[in-house]
Amino acid sequence: WDSMGPMVYLDGIVFQLTADGKIWNSNFNDPSTWASLNFISANVDNDRPIAIQKQLTYIIAFKFQSIEVFYNAAKPQASPLARNESAKNTAVGLLDARTLVRINDTLIWLSNSTSGKLSVHMMEHLRVTEIASPNISRLLRSLKYADVVRAIGFHSGGHEYYLLYISPAAGEPLTLCYDLTSQAWSEWNG
Repeated sequence: WDSMGPMVYLDGIVFQLTADGKIWNSNFNDPSTWASLNFISANVDNDRPIAIQKQLTYIIAFKFQSIEVFYNAAKPQASPLARNESAKNTAVGLLDARTLVRINDTLIWLSNSTSGKLSVHMMEHLRVTEIASPNISRLLRSLKYADVVRAIGFHSGGHEYYLLYISPAAGEPLTLCYDLTSQAWSEWNG
């Protein structure tokens, strides 16, 4: 099948998001066996699936303009997952899987809204908040869908950082840095 991004592990089961919006799961404690009915569809909103990640004890399906959240309901047939309706987000999604970073149990990504606004969002304890400052939002307005974007997260000197690299089709590359510890943005040169 056409998989989207990484696999995630939860409660003895491996999960994988596919391009058709299905979250497939392995058999319990057997990542080599994937039964034909072991899936649930992330299809509350009809937008393109982008990536899967885990936060706390939840599986998060990031789509282009929305986010769906699932928990292990320990159902004995097909997928063990059930949808967490109260945690879904239909206002913001994920622009590119290569910008989704997990730092400890915090998820940060280059986001896309239903209005087409690009920003940077963070999820902590299933709560989604926008972290882009007005200046970062202004810089992101010039981003085109053809531009190359990537991100990494790292720890240094007691701080946690989210580094967003943007290589526009025309113009100079740009590296933006968000310090999660001080909650401040800066531009990195070098």
